[in-house]
This record gives sequence, structure tokens and C-alpha cells, in this order.
Amino acid sequence: MDSDLEHKVNLFFMHPLIDPAIQPRSSKTLSILYLLRRDIQGCLSESKYLIPATMAILAGIDLLAKFHAGDDAQGKVTLRFKNFVSTYFQPLAPNDAATVYALRNALLHSFGLYSEGRNFMLAERHSSGRLVVSESYYTIIAAHTLYSRLEQAITQYQDALNTDETLQQHFDRMFHRYGFMHMGVGDA
Repeated sequence: MDSDLEHKVNLFFMHPLIDPAIQPRSSKTLSILYLLRRDIQGCLSESKYLIPATMAILAGIDLLAKFHAGDDAQGKVTLRFKNFVSTYFQPLAPNDAATVYALRNALLHSFGLYSEGRNFMLAERHSSGRLVVSESYYTIIAAHTLYSRLEQAITQYQDALNTDETLQQHFDRMFHRYGFMHMGVGDA
């Protein structure tokens, strides 16, 4: 991996517990993934913020799926998302990737918990430890389980990225569009 790509990868995967130390009246380039992970952790630390935490987790999956595929075409969202979940969120039951995608659509498009004949319930945790728990009336997704699977996926994807030239090309193609933003403190 060349040094420019290595710098991008290091910025993108910056750990959310690192303080970016933005000085007053200045700005800093930060990874979108870093900001999502930091915000997810903040929301999950208080049980009352499960909806924004889950929305950020699902946005993180969307983001990583674009990088993994090296493509951001509108008509390929479903395939990208399900492929990323199927690859990096193991273990999964056969329909889990489709169920997580349905939850994504329900929350991010309707700010609700109904999609395609399913009623979702968000839980902080579920005793089964499974990603998706189907009961008679609800499909339960536990926010902490979803987040732990996202963190697992981040680690596995980063490991694959370090050695796979095709993934590196995909990552580099997406980085200038979706890899970072400038954050400031104080007056703009």
C-alpha cells in the first residue's frame, strides 16, 4: 500500500475514543466513519437514544458498503448493503441481511419501525445474542448487538483492505467523496 493510501486508511479508521483536539476558531479533517462511531457510542451510552444510535449504525453500514464495493450508484444500494452485511456480520441466519436492510429502510426513510410487512422493535440488548430475533408480532434488533457487529465488520474490512489490491482501489475511488469532512470549533 502506498503512503498516500495508507494515510487515507489511517484517517478513515481512526478509533472513536481518540480526541481530535480541534482548537478554537480552527478546523480539522476528520473521517466520516470516525464521527459516526463516536456519535453511536455517545448515543448507546444513554439507553434513551437507541433510535439515533441505530440510524447511525445503519448509515455506517451504507458508508462501508460503498467503500467495499467501490461504487455509489443509486440502483445498487440494496445489493451493496446486503453483500457487506453478508460478508462481515457473520454469524447470520439466512434472512438476516435482508432484515437489517428492511430496518434501514424503515428508520432512514420513514423514521419508523415498519417495513415490508414487518414490525420492528428496537431493544438495547437481547438475551439470545443473535442479530435478528423474530417473534410472532415483532422482529427484534438489539442496538448493542448491531453495533458490536458493525465494529467486527470494521476490523475485518480493514484487515482485508490491508492486503487486497482490489479493495484498496475501491477504497481509494470512494475516499474523496465519502471519506472525510472538515469540522470546526467556534465562529465559522
